Amino acid sequence: MSLDSDRLLLEAKSAILEENLRRLDTLRAACRWGEVVLLSYRTLQCASEVMEDAAKIMEQIGAPERTDSLS
Repeated sequence: MSLDSDRLLLEAKSAILEENLRRLDTLRAACRWGEVVLLSYRTLQCASEVMEDAAKIMEQIGAPERTDSLS
């Protein structure tokens, strides 16, 4: 895939992730715990894909790797 198509895919997945997070908030507020559990799993999968795609794009553009810790 080209860098432009990778970026478009990342934007689409990011939008899906944001929508899932909004839905999770709504479901939590309504105490719909079964649906919260199911959507949480899908949301985590989506977040993982967004992070992987972002890392791939950074690699393609030659972004330097972080060497400091996140803590």
